[in-house]
Order: sequence, then structure tokens, then C-alpha cells
Amino acid sequence: MAGMSIGEVARKMGLRSSAIRYYERLGLIPKAPRVSGRRRYDERVLERLAMVRFAKHVGFSIAEIKVLLRGVDGRAVRNAGLPVSEIGGTRSCLAGRNWSAAWPQPGCAYPQGAQTTVTATRL
Repeated sequence: MAGMSIGEVARKMGLRSSAIRYYERLGLIPKAPRVSGRRRYDERVLERLAMVRFAKHVGFSIAEIKVLLRGVDGRAVRNAGLPVSEIGGTRSCLAGRNWSAAWPQPGCAYPQGAQTTVTATRL
């Protein structure tokens, strides 16, 4: 069977399987194709989950993470009642970055109240 099971992804990311299903339901990660009724993820989901974890850690709401990820995916970001002006600079600065790189990223502006240090935490 090709790809990783939800359990494998959960172990690699230090998350619970239920969190991965929740992020999928919210549209933060793409729906995984199913093989024999079981989700199968490719390696790209690991980077996507790392972006979600990182954005949550620095203070982004779920709605703001959706905006951030739309920008990373190359789609136009529209104001959907979100403070896009506040996160726009951060989104453009962080898009395309190496998510395993040191934090904070030099030259990036962060939303007011965001943490600028990273500690090992679970989402």
C-alpha cells in the first residue's frame, strides 16, 4: 500500500489521529485518498501539518491559517472578514519558507501578540 496511514502521520508529527482528521475536515490539509477505506497520505502532508503547527504556535487563528495556506497554495487571498491587513505581511514573508528553519524568521512582521519563540508543544 502506497503512502502513510493516519497513524504513521500522527506519530511523525507528534499529533493525535483525531487532530489530523479535524484539520482535514476544516480544509487545513487536503483530503487524503482512500485505499480499502483507509486514508493514505503522501509526504507533502507533513510539511502542511508543520505549517499549521507553526502558525498556531505564533498566534494565528484557524481562520487566519486558512488565509495563510491559501497564499502558500498560490491562490488569491480575499478579505473574508479577517484582519488580512494584519497578517498579510506575515503570510507573504512566511510563504515558501523552510518550516524546519530557525524561528523567528528575520525580517518578518508578526501578528500582534504572536509568540516569537518556539518551544516543543503539541497542537
